[in-house]
Amino acid sequence: MNSIKIAIKSLWRNKTMTFSSILLVFLTVLVAGAAGLASVNFIQISDELVNNLTLYVLVDKQATAEQTNEIQPQIEQIAPLESIELQKKEDLIKQYSKDLSDEEEKQNVMLELFSGDKNPLSDQYKVQLKNGDNIEAVAKQIETIPNVSQVSYGDPQTTSNFINTMHSITFACIVGALILFIVAILIIINTIKLTITYRRKEIEIMRLVGATKWYVRLPFIWEGIIFGLVGGAIAFGVLIGIYSTIVTNVNMASGVSFRLFPLNEIIIPLGLIVFLVAILIGYIGSVISTHRYLKK
Repeated sequence: MNSIKIAIKSLWRNKTMTFSSILLVFLTVLVAGAAGLASVNFIQISDELVNNLTLYVLVDKQATAEQTNEIQPQIEQIAPLESIELQKKEDLIKQYSKDLSDEEEKQNVMLELFSGDKNPLSDQYKVQLKNGDNIEAVAKQIETIPNVSQVSYGDPQTTSNFINTMHSITFACIVGALILFIVAILIIINTIKLTITYRRKEIEIMRLVGATKWYVRLPFIWEGIIFGLVGGAIAFGVLIGIYSTIVTNVNMASGVSFRLFPLNEIIIPLGLIVFLVAILIGYIGSVISTHRYLKK
């Protein structure tokens, strides 16, 4: 307890350096926490985007009803499916007519023009895979099924490009956090070095009367830990506030096909990681400085 009191008094005497150290820890933890949150959510979003890709299996126009029905069990044998639905060409042309115009008269004209044998569409199966990672390979296998004329699906390259972009942003955040991590440690080393210089006579007297190296170093180590705790606590509060706002806006937005992790699912692991990183920064900085300047 005495060493903690000494550390707090020292921090109060060196307010400018204390503020600088806490600020650096705060920025480091903030960037690192943001990178971690981004990584977790990018992984989930990319998985959702890939798994939401839909296969459209077009049936040969010459296939009979019996041949068309034989396609489904063969598709089900190729890969685990989330869902499979047979869409008849008559229903598809009705849907297309509604999509093209809201006026019933125009819809009827279109249906009359493309009814019966004049319908240019084919029956198709709408297939949703349980795991979309191997959608390209599954599509190629389905194309080999008799009476399947074509298999189409959403552009996987677009999804891949999006995922790669998100990973690049995450990587940049991690690199930035590492740089700030190192800078914060250097600032803390410099802060404690100044404190040691300021208290040199006091430290010499303590050493002369038999104080151990650990007893002398402990207040400085506590200083580093306090830097980390205060900076980490502020960063944690800011992260929670910003993330809570983002999650609420994104998850309530219409037309968004993905959802972010709810705050209540990640607040405990986030808090543990944030404070662990923050304390680690302070501890490493203080240990390095005391080892260099109190080793004699």
